[in-house]
Amino acid sequence: MGIDVGGTFTDLALLDAGGGVHVFKVASTPTEPALGVVNVIEYAAQALRMSCSSLLSKCALFVHGSTI
Repeated sequence: MGIDVGGTFTDLALLDAGGGVHVFKVASTPTEPALGVVNVIEYAAQALRMSCSSLLSKCALFVHGSTI
């Protein structure tokens, strides 16, 4: 799972166990960038029909970057 916090959007890309790539995007929160990270994880979990804790527990590698 890789997350990039940008000035406008916070993006999450993940590679699933089957080799599928999933990309998610939410609005960034410039005054509190960590909130954008939480929001995009919640959005991805909802889109994948799982809980945040389930999504994160299946994560073998978490990479964070920022372009702000």
